Amino acid sequence: MSACVDAAISAFGSLDIVVNNAGVSHRNQPMLDVSEEEFDRVFAVNVKSHLPHGQGRGAAFPGRGGGVILNIGSTAASARPGLAW
Repeated sequence: MSACVDAAISAFGSLDIVVNNAGVSHRNQPMLDVSEEEFDRVFAVNVKSHLPHGQGRGAAFPGRGGGVILNIGSTAASARPGLAW
């Protein structure tokens, strides 16, 4: 478990929910112009990064019967025209 999880458990006694929030994008361009390298970076951060993060934080749940892991992979918090395919 990471130091932040240890600190939360120490301060509050348990961990009930973990929010994995990651999001990057490529520069504003048509989908047909997005390179595979750019797409791989977006996928690695927005999707693949949730697995090791969730596994590490989720290790705090079994001893207490469960918990919630909420995964968010989005850069849509701010309006940026042209980034929606």
